[in-house]
Amino acid sequence: MLLSIQHRTVYRYPQPVRLSRHRIRLHPRSSPALRVHRFNLTLEPGARVYWMRDLHGNPVAVASFDEPAGALSIIASMELDLVPVNPFDFLLEPHAAFFPFPYTDFESRALAPFMAAGNPEECARVLPWLAREFPDFSGPTMQILTRLNRRLKERLRYVRREEQGVQAPDVTVDKGSGSCRDYARLMIEICRQAGLAARFVSGYFHDPAVARQSPSAASPESMHAWCEIYLPGAGWKGFDPTHGLLATETCIPCAVSIDPWEASPIQGSYSRRGGPVPSSMEVSLHLQPADRS
Repeated sequence: MLLSIQHRTVYRYPQPVRLSRHRIRLHPRSSPALRVHRFNLTLEPGARVYWMRDLHGNPVAVASFDEPAGALSIIASMELDLVPVNPFDFLLEPHAAFFPFPYTDFESRALAPFMAAGNPEECARVLPWLAREFPDFSGPTMQILTRLNRRLKERLRYVRREEQGVQAPDVTVDKGSGSCRDYARLMIEICRQAGLAARFVSGYFHDPAVARQSPSAASPESMHAWCEIYLPGAGWKGFDPTHGLLATETCIPCAVSIDPWEASPIQGSYSRRGGPVPSSMEVSLHLQPADRS
């Protein structure tokens, strides 16, 4: 399927401000199932832009601005070719077929940053929640993880939060609700405390059928978040607890990271002499099938 995406973000300020260097993670991560045919990034005011790969291999556009501005517009336009994916088309290594399992020494060294549990002040109620939901959290690995993925969708209520940042896992457990990034953060913490390597993913979601069936789920007009778990023999496998599904070609990753803030689509700041200046933000996102001709 050929998919066209236009993502427009506009920041407005009541007075001209100085813009810091901005890092923009809106370019999808190419893979055998995802090919980027075209990608255009338009900035107003104009900026010097260079591309880099960050520590996680994410494509990042770094923009430097010279002059003060009263607004900042960032428009990413792209065309992608999405290849259908069977998320169960893999074979786990024998030592990982049943959970819990230990990673090999080599895997443990490479995955250590993705296995570090969160601050106890924010994550103390994660394992008690897990124990209530799954008194016996063991069995065939994929069966256990797909059950957990579905259970989060069943137990939590999706809310579209406009404020920035990600809720602490304990807050999500206590409220019983959150946005897609909160679902992902909670599942990552559960996995890490259970001895699995997990990472945060930010990107786009396009599945009209799921949107029609679950109108209260992640909005197609905003970016989406899910998580990936490292499974020996399968590699990094995507789990989308917001929808209770494994990630397929419908989940289009732009950035992966240890912590959610490292996958933020746009990172930057602004300043002005004389004190703080408020700002407002407008976002529009359009995804639609494209014509191959």
